[in-house]
Amino acid sequence: MSISPNRILIFTPVFPKMHKGASEQDEIYGALQLQALGHQVRLVAILPMYQIPEEIMSYAQTIHLNVVVCPYPLQRFSIQELFTRLRSIASQPGLTDGSAYQHGHPDVKRFVSTQIETFAPDIIWLDNNFLWPIAEIAKKKSIPVITRSQNFEPQHLLDESGLSLTNSVRYLSKYFGEIKALNLSTIMVAITPREQEIYKHLSPNTPVEILPLRGLPYHLRPPHRVNDHPPLNIFFWGSTYNVPHNRAALSFVVKEIAPHLRSQAPHQFRWHIIGGKVPKGIAYHQSDDIVFHGYVE
Repeated sequence: MSISPNRILIFTPVFPKMHKGASEQDEIYGALQLQALGHQVRLVAILPMYQIPEEIMSYAQTIHLNVVVCPYPLQRFSIQELFTRLRSIASQPGLTDGSAYQHGHPDVKRFVSTQIETFAPDIIWLDNNFLWPIAEIAKKKSIPVITRSQNFEPQHLLDESGLSLTNSVRYLSKYFGEIKALNLSTIMVAITPREQEIYKHLSPNTPVEILPLRGLPYHLRPPHRVNDHPPLNIFFWGSTYNVPHNRAALSFVVKEIAPHLRSQAPHQFRWHIIGGKVPKGIAYHQSDDIVFHGYVE
């Protein structure tokens, strides 16, 4: 079955790179896959202060991807900016979520409108739910929007930071953002079946599809013969251990699973821990059967 080529305009927060974490790989490989399918793709990255536009454009050339960058306008605080934000929140409560507000900022909205006018896309692809302010612009121009969900943001917030008064307010703002993203999207693309069910429950009229990590095919290799002599090497890694759920999983492996295996099957297993920023309290457990390799390129 042939697919008619489309002009697809992709918006992403922070420019992704192939060698970074799973979400970054999902975004960059997704853009390259759409391009490989014959679509004309332009990726618009809205850059935080730590990303240098010239470096991003140079990298984009090496992977042959049409990229346009826009620095975030919220790099430094000012009284004028505070009043701009208060006015925006008053007219659109969902902009209480800082992640959404960055993309609903007047300067960003003007930049987005310019990109839409110059590229004239058939489809707009948003690489995260909190980009819904961009979907509002697309809807006014009757352009179909596909939103790729990386996670269900409200629950992700509580899983990462726990329940508190501040997080309760943030939860509500992110929950509102999820509803906005669903209502503004032509199709919502979830990353897991569980999240697909959440979105279907929130908005029965919005089609919700599942798309697993798009970077995964590039990491699959043919099966190989596992050594039949001890120790069996086990590799465990997280992108970085300053992320709470990665740190909690590592702590569980190092403090509970590894000691249990050690007691039940001495010298039969060796753990290789990959990833940077391991807390000292966990790194302290390094031993003959638990090896910390740190960050690996």
